[in-house]
Amino acid sequence: MGAGRTHPAATARRLASNRPLLAIGAVASFVTAANFLFPAYSGRGGARYSILRGSRSRHFETFAGAVSPGAFRASDAVISSTSWHFACVGDLDEMARIPGSKKPEFLSPLLAGVLMGTPGGSYSVKFSPDGPERLTGKHNEAGRGMELSELVLYNDRLLSFDDRTGGVYEILSDPVKGVYSVPRLVVTEGAGDTDKGMKWEWAAVVDGELVLGSFGKEYTNPDGSVAHTNNLWVAVVNKHGEFIREDWGARYNFIKESLGILPAGYAVHEAVRWSDALRRWIIIPRRTSDQPYDDKKDEQRGGHAILSLDAQFQNPVLVPMDPKDDTRPGWEGVSSFQFVPGTGDRHALVLRTVEEGCTEEPEQCLQETYISVYDVTTGKALMKDVKFPNQYKYEGVEFVNLYANGKKH
Repeated sequence: MGAGRTHPAATARRLASNRPLLAIGAVASFVTAANFLFPAYSGRGGARYSILRGSRSRHFETFAGAVSPGAFRASDAVISSTSWHFACVGDLDEMARIPGSKKPEFLSPLLAGVLMGTPGGSYSVKFSPDGPERLTGKHNEAGRGMELSELVLYNDRLLSFDDRTGGVYEILSDPVKGVYSVPRLVVTEGAGDTDKGMKWEWAAVVDGELVLGSFGKEYTNPDGSVAHTNNLWVAVVNKHGEFIREDWGARYNFIKESLGILPAGYAVHEAVRWSDALRRWIIIPRRTSDQPYDDKKDEQRGGHAILSLDAQFQNPVLVPMDPKDDTRPGWEGVSSFQFVPGTGDRHALVLRTVEEGCTEEPEQCLQETYISVYDVTTGKALMKDVKFPNQYKYEGVEFVNLYANGKKH
């Protein structure tokens, strides 16, 4: 897999000695008790245990202590050969806190939609007329939480990631409770020796493992000096929810060079996926600049190119994206994308998000999201930008049917 990446077999050996996960307290306590009372499995990490009910014993493969299996299947997203269910999750930043909540409590919107294609290769989209589901939670860091910044289906589990707390959430569906989320993991920054939650921005499924990444640039002080490189690290998670950390500093530097960015400049990443069909990494930077980082100016530095790299993180191919609808000022950076099923990973459903005036007065911050489809191998736009029906900033997209397992309410 190249520098900064290990072979899955090597990962498995390293995971065997990895220290315990930082799982949410109540979940971790339950799993520990279950393993003690019903020691049905003594394999690596206690990944399976049994619950005895009368004369029967049921075994479950767990993910970070979760007893229940995943709630969603990729096949349920397929309506036909040219139409698919999808969902988008929102990161509302400071506005995620629910007004008047005492605990406090936080909100992330989860909006369903349908993408429709034509034999000619063009697309259209429609959103659920009922509006978004409300994913709520109380876990927070310094009064902020549920700022969910990516969405991925991994082993039938629909996962989302809080870029404030470092939390990994699983989204579940029930005929009575509807669609809701529960916390599974908390991962801290960098090498793990801090109490700051990792700022998750992207996720990619790679040969059976889940790679979680941050924005991929050095955190700088106001004078431009480097404060730390914690956000150059990634977490590699296996199907049991065990994880290791890897320093991707060399990889992010290679990405920056491949984008042709001058040494003084930077790139910010929120849209990184691995393509099984193409056997390449597909990367659409959210921000790019040849100038040093500036909070305010960064809002107008949206990226407009697609980079692909091979499995060894070499042989870069860079293609410009078709110009967007020029009736809007600036260029909104890409916050997420997902490959359209049945297209050989050539076509991607893309989210571009707007954040204007968010650094000085967050309460006056303009947040908008646009959705479109691009050919990632050519940069050609296959659908005109469609604005989301509400003023939310959506930062994660996945092809999934939210209502396959229960009624909508």
